[in-house]
Amino acid sequence: MKWIIILILTFLSALAKQSVVNVESIIKENYKDSVTVQRGKIILSKDELLKVKKIAKLPVKSKLYRYYEVKKRDEIVAYAILISQKVRTKKATVLYFIEDESIKFIEILAFLEPHEYIPKETWMKQFDDKNITDTFKVGKDIPTISGATLSARTITDSARLAIAIYKIKLK
Repeated sequence: MKWIIILILTFLSALAKQSVVNVESIIKENYKDSVTVQRGKIILSKDELLKVKKIAKLPVKSKLYRYYEVKKRDEIVAYAILISQKVRTKKATVLYFIEDESIKFIEILAFLEPHEYIPKETWMKQFDDKNITDTFKVGKDIPTISGATLSARTITDSARLAIAIYKIKLK
């Protein structure tokens, strides 16, 4: 019995190590030039949280967010903001790249809902080069996804949240 438990724990430990995402390597893969990546934390004050809620037009619960500065020769060329939100019952973690006050692209890092609810790459590309002044409303600016409306709404809402965090804390 003891050996079975040890075997199960070893298997789960190996599985957990395989599922770890290295955000910095993903960022470097998306930028052809050599860049450095500096990780940081954002802790929103009460006042900043209210401003973020107002800009994002969302009920924001968390005050803590992770972001990454993408630098080329000590100059910031982009920010990558990590947002985790619940889709249906499980979370999706998405990295939003903001460059020159536009979302350059987004990258889904984890999607714990069933695979069929993951948005297709063509749908995801509609965020590319969207300006931070765009409204990002599902059904208006962003089309819904048949059969994955909650996924579309969560990723779009999170884009507004990333923009709001950028405007309040990083711009």
